[in-house]
Amino acid sequence: MSRVPLQQLQGFLSAARLRNLSRAAESQNLTVSALSHQIRALEERLGQRLFVRGPRGITLTADGERLHDAVAVHCPGTTVVPLFDDWITPVASPSLIAAHGGDAEAFDIARYPLLGDTGGRWVDWCTRFGGTAPTRYVAMFNDTETLHRAATAGMGVALGRMTLARPLIEAGLLKALSPHRMKSEYAHYLVYPARSDDHAGLVAFRDWVIPQARSYAAALDAESSRTASRKPR
Repeated sequence: MSRVPLQQLQGFLSAARLRNLSRAAESQNLTVSALSHQIRALEERLGQRLFVRGPRGITLTADGERLHDAVAVHCPGTTVVPLFDDWITPVASPSLIAAHGGDAEAFDIARYPLLGDTGGRWVDWCTRFGGTAPTRYVAMFNDTETLHRAATAGMGVALGRMTLARPLIEAGLLKALSPHRMKSEYAHYLVYPARSDDHAGLVAFRDWVIPQARSYAAALDAESSRTASRKPR
């Protein structure tokens, strides 16, 4: 196991956790084909089939379950500190909003061109908050950063991840279109070797980043509470 490339194991763990190659690829900043290649290479190296593809995603085989149990225990020998969750909300450029009525607080999914992602998040959004997800989009993306760039360029409305979209909102390049937010499958952690717990540089960074993360999460919660208190029209 020590000879297996770490990158292949990271891709395997992401796919095993999300049970969706598109979302797993995005979490690793890879294309779906690149992640599929990693998994095939890992299967060939181990001489085992790790996943079975189905109509609703992928599932682990018995060998895949054993590998997952062996390598996924929340990282042996490491300390894992939760920092904050990630959230999703519709965002669009001010110019696009102006071209469709100019009201960023009256989001009607049927009025706007939508940017899709291979994770199918618009379906999840509509299931939770109402509306009908289209079967076709203005454009499809498998990379979050490219999705955000397309939204700032005015191509359409994206379901933006707040950790990436918030700086663009603060810069005036994007606006949130809904008071609602949907929890992402992604979260952020500080992970480091347990043996480095008393390392001076790590201690200094940890003592800085944890309050920063808590402040960010509190600000986001307060912002969510304010927008949620406004009655959507």
